[in-house]
Amino acid sequence: MVSFFFFNGLTFVILNLFIFPVENWIIVDGERSTSLIKGVELGVVEPGGCAVKRVWLVCANVRGERVVDVEVLTRVVESELWFL
Repeated sequence: MVSFFFFNGLTFVILNLFIFPVENWIIVDGERSTSLIKGVELGVVEPGGCAVKRVWLVCANVRGERVVDVEVLTRVVESELWFL
């Protein structure tokens, strides 16, 4: 599970996830990939709030460590836009 906490205004959050494709898969929100899942939206997070996204890592027949690169893209949202 990937958890993020934000404290500076309403924040819109997107994740990009990458894994080296050697008999591995990552699964997020039903989307499965052997390398990249891009644009996983966590939506708008209020100040002091948190966003949680479950990320599944499936490893088939290969032992050893795995590295998942997680890119977090954020944008502070103006309060006027929050109410549109």
